[in-house]
Amino acid sequence: MLIETEEGEVFDKLAIISVKIGCGDKESAKISIDNFTELASQVMKNIGELRFNEIMDSEEFKELYLANLDTFNKVELAQKDNGLAKEVDLCNYNRYLKKKELQKKFFNKEIKEIKIGY
Repeated sequence: MLIETEEGEVFDKLAIISVKIGCGDKESAKISIDNFTELASQVMKNIGELRFNEIMDSEEFKELYLANLDTFNKVELAQKDNGLAKEVDLCNYNRYLKKKELQKKFFNKEIKEIKIGY
């Protein structure tokens, strides 16, 4: 089955999986590593290993990763303190902006996802 998705969305997913690798227990980390390896392999087949590595080493991907890590951490805090809901929403919007930047720079097109910003 072929599922089409925007490139920025795929790299966002890789960033999310990377966050999960570092934030879970040993068994969860193993599953996340397997998921990352499988998705990365598929992406490399589609865009080539050089392009894949260029994106993974880019500032845009690093910022996307950090935006996802921040979101993950805020969600964990929000589970303990409902007052963080607004902050989590802002983190999620920041993640969206980083994904949008990566999509535009490396694939020269806008993402289809729309989020109303601040």
